[in-house]
Amino acid sequence: MAHAVTCVVVGAGERGTVYSQYAAIYPDRLRVEAVCEPRKVHRDRLVERHDVPKAFDDWRALVSMPKLADFAIISTQDQQHCEPAVALAKMGCESSLISPGTRPGVCAWFHWFVRLDL
Repeated sequence: MAHAVTCVVVGAGERGTVYSQYAAIYPDRLRVEAVCEPRKVHRDRLVERHDVPKAFDDWRALVSMPKLADFAIISTQDQQHCEPAVALAKMGCESSLISPGTRPGVCAWFHWFVRLDL
């Protein structure tokens, strides 16, 4: 691979930490360029783990800048996915929305990849 794919992590709790772990295992394939997380302890943990150059306490600060990465891992609370996903899509940043999907009696992890031409 010529260069690592870059991502931003929006939501650095358990889901964001787990899904960004690929970057720690394969730094030549994936690099985390920014993390957005309101809780300082979680934000700082991801910054340290991946040597992230930019950190924000709100995703709105991220979308006020030029595009920083190829895609976003959006691992906020489920009810908070929509706004950052749409804002990042408008910037041309593809997103992977990470949610625990549930059906009666069944819980499965799923990825919802979004590409909007707005």
